Amino acid sequence: MQRTEGAPVSRVSVSFFGTYRGSHLGGRTAHAVAAGEAEIGLASISTFADLPQGVESLGPLPPELQHYNVVAGAISASAREADAGKALLTFLTSPDAAPVLKAKGLEPAVY
Repeated sequence: MQRTEGAPVSRVSVSFFGTYRGSHLGGRTAHAVAAGEAEIGLASISTFADLPQGVESLGPLPPELQHYNVVAGAISASAREADAGKALLTFLTSPDAAPVLKAKGLEPAVY
């Protein structure tokens, strides 16, 4: 695991990442923990929306260790349903979508 330049380091992160063995589970992190393949799992919160039995989410990392993925939306110039696509993007960035996004572990867009 690489530490992002300028990211603060705590005793917890040094002791944890000192013994870290990476695994790319492709959305299976919680299932690997449930199966005993891992004792702890770190992944995007949205992948923890439906946890298997025996796995508990402890919540997001502390702000000083947290990183966010920003997702962008676009409509192709040749889209057959461009108006529908624009309507979807408008909805996804509206306050009405915020409760659904939060329920799935995503942070709503802030404009």
